[in-house]
Amino acid sequence: MTLQEEIKHNATSVLVTSHPLEAVFDGESIDYYNGFVQFDAVEQEIRNKLNVMRTERHPYECHGNYEQQRGIMVQKDLSIESFKSTPYISCSSGFHFVKSTSQELSIVLSGIAFRQTPLMFQDCDLTIFNCSFQDTSIALNVHITNNTSMYLNIHGSSFFKNNTSCMEIFIHTDNVRNQDQFLVINISETKFLENGFHKQRFARGVMTIKSETTQPSSLHVQISCFNITSVRNYGHFINLDLPTDVTNETYNDFRLVNNTIMSEFINVPLGRKASAHPVVNSLFNSITKKTRVQFNNVRCSHNHLLRCIRIHSDEAQVEIHNSLFVGQRLTKDRGGAIYLNSTVRGSLVLFNCSFRRNIAKGGGALFANSKNGTLNLNITNVNFTQCAAQTYGCAILVGDLKSVRMRSGSATYKLIANFREIRVHDCFDYQGGCYSVRLILSNGKVAINDSSWTSSIKSSMSRALMIANSGGNTHVTISGCAFSSTLWSKALLKLKANDMQREA
Repeated sequence: MTLQEEIKHNATSVLVTSHPLEAVFDGESIDYYNGFVQFDAVEQEIRNKLNVMRTERHPYECHGNYEQQRGIMVQKDLSIESFKSTPYISCSSGFHFVKSTSQELSIVLSGIAFRQTPLMFQDCDLTIFNCSFQDTSIALNVHITNNTSMYLNIHGSSFFKNNTSCMEIFIHTDNVRNQDQFLVINISETKFLENGFHKQRFARGVMTIKSETTQPSSLHVQISCFNITSVRNYGHFINLDLPTDVTNETYNDFRLVNNTIMSEFINVPLGRKASAHPVVNSLFNSITKKTRVQFNNVRCSHNHLLRCIRIHSDEAQVEIHNSLFVGQRLTKDRGGAIYLNSTVRGSLVLFNCSFRRNIAKGGGALFANSKNGTLNLNITNVNFTQCAAQTYGCAILVGDLKSVRMRSGSATYKLIANFREIRVHDCFDYQGGCYSVRLILSNGKVAINDSSWTSSIKSSMSRALMIANSGGNTHVTISGCAFSSTLWSKALLKLKANDMQREA
């Protein structure tokens, strides 16, 4: 029996209203009163039948003519919930939840296992509780066209496995003018395993949120993620392509382990014109107009050719607390674990974090820059251990320096840096020698207090600290710091300036 027939014959109407839900199956209309599909709610015999027969081996199906059609169309409020045991649904043509009137459309899915069943949502609020999604091209495909607000909630031990893409959200705001739009996403207690791999061998990633507007927009995106695990996925975890929009994001209790990307696709250029699915070499990749984001208790380790965090924004306020970054390696790019580039104003707070064995072309652990703006760095109680770079900034690189010579166009225009209780140990170069911490700025203030640089690597050509001024005024204060090693081959500390005031 097909899924449509099961629902038609066994669903129980709990309340008759004048506005029943209409679902269209291959031209056939079926009414679900009150918008609620209640499997096996009355008869114990029906309950046992649905729970026992519709298993993973024998799921609900929509074979026959339904497969050649556009799938199961739902245009009014619907709640599909399981009782007792987990029902399985397999329908390759999928479900299409589409808002067709001015009334709000709300969809609730609870306790369902979807196999090879794509779900498409247009202009509707969505709540998913304790569901699983496997073996699908795009598990959740969301389009926002005419709504001024949309809410997406995923929680309660949900699970995504072996999908080409878990979630893709496309925002078309050209139809909503002169109004603020709001997208609110809450995801908690969810696992993502072995997703993102396409049969044509490109990495699709786990989650993509993209604005496809051609006009300036007023979109505000709020994202809250808690207790998330991402293991052995291909490509990014979340890619925010929102260059004209504003975001407010919070990520708590994240585990990002052994995710990867194929090395042959790393040099594919980014950008909307480069490819329909451009390669993103960061687990968190964010392109926005303005962003405020906080990470707490993140464990990002041993992700192959993927850095943990990349943020590019006109204005960025970033905080990272109580987090661990281990074993990322990007030998052809900057910022092995974290990359921050702001064009107007950027702020980065690192507190009680540890970076170990992160490697990059420049800025083994951290790269940050604001070429024409102001950059604030506050780093407190942070360890950098065995991080490495090719030439610039074994642990930290500020300023997009691409040659040995300092150039004002490569420096951060204004840097306000406060380092306290940072410990840099055994950071090294893997090619030509580098300073563990290298700051290139035009103007600003640098204060380093109660910190230490140590090294026991005999073959390393690395040095401790370089602060270079490329043309403006810079004030440097170094207090209570220790530089301990007899193995460094050149000067431990270098201050290079046109106009620099120094205190030590």
